[in-house]
Amino acid sequence: AEARVMVVTESVFSMDGDRADLNTIAALTQRHGALLMVDEAHAFGLCGAQGRGLADECGITPDIHMGTLSKAAGLHGGYIAGSRALIDLLINRARSFIYSTAPPPAVAAAACEVVRDILPGPQGEARREKLWRNVRLFAKRMGDAVGEPQSAIMPVIIGGEEAALRRSAALLEAGFLIPAIRFPTVARGSARLRVTFTAAHEAQDVEALAAALG
Repeated sequence: AEARVMVVTESVFSMDGDRADLNTIAALTQRHGALLMVDEAHAFGLCGAQGRGLADECGITPDIHMGTLSKAAGLHGGYIAGSRALIDLLINRARSFIYSTAPPPAVAAAACEVVRDILPGPQGEARREKLWRNVRLFAKRMGDAVGEPQSAIMPVIIGGEEAALRRSAALLEAGFLIPAIRFPTVARGSARLRVTFTAAHEAQDVEALAAALG
């Protein structure tokens, strides 16, 4: 059989927190008969109706739709959604699945609770609203240093690797765990402080961080 092209993308990118143009990507894959695989690691629980992800927000259905339970869901493991044929293929042929250890029953039960009840329900909606309030407040305080927020990830670009490490260490001394991301994770000269917010942060935490960053 003739091989098919597969386009693979994150929906929200992990280092800049920016969003993929999923509508354009999906249109291109459909036009050329390619498959589309979308990783919602940083969008699941945050974007879309009931936190279903950016693909839902864009109104598209990827051929392979995956994400993690280690971020918004607060657990570990992940998920892959697709056709019955795809899932059967992965169950029987994917080495990473076949040779992995099953999750503890308690984790599986917690995952069901989070996905079925917490994330899509009032509790999940309240947490999403609070998270976005934190993100918007930080963007307002930081201005051009972070730009328009697109996700819970908001990098502050420092430039030099050593300078980023020094800033990160100083912030840790002040009580803020903000990792310095540098080459080879990002390009040389674009080292940054990777700020990530959660619904557990309060407005005063955001204000204090913005003040510490100057």
